[in-house]
Amino acid sequence: MTGGNRGLGHEIARRLVQAGQTVWIEARDAGNGRKAADRLGAGFVQLDMIDDASVDAAVETLRARVGHLDILVNNAGILGEVTAPEDLTADQVRHVYETNVFGLVRVTHAFLPLLRKATAPSVVADHAVRQDDPRRPLQCGGRRPDRDRAPGDGGRPDPLAFRPRT
Repeated sequence: MTGGNRGLGHEIARRLVQAGQTVWIEARDAGNGRKAADRLGAGFVQLDMIDDASVDAAVETLRARVGHLDILVNNAGILGEVTAPEDLTADQVRHVYETNVFGLVRVTHAFLPLLRKATAPSVVADHAVRQDDPRRPLQCGGRRPDRDRAPGDGGRPDPLAFRPRT
């Protein structure tokens, strides 16, 4: 879970842990990341999604610790400088794109070997998350837990509905 130390990523991680899943969160700041992981009961790996060496080290850590990855939740992202459109320059948004676009691709690509070792791997980006009613299970990837079924679940609703869109 990229960006799992706060905000939406923290909440997704909390719900996954609550559902009995093994969760690893990442954060650029090791101190904040470890504190969040401890609060959640999750594992922690330091990762800066704009740094190839950091991403590679995170992949190797998870390869050594768990051997595979069932779900990669690409949640980390930055807003960048909020500026009037007439004052906005390409240099101001370059870092935003490096993190939110190229970082997402970098992280996804790097974790593909671990995802391919899972029986039913999924990659989720937080823009695909919809939570319009806090009483309902978290919905991701455009599936609805009240109607979509997980493979081999005996027809029960999939409680988290983490499945790729098709």
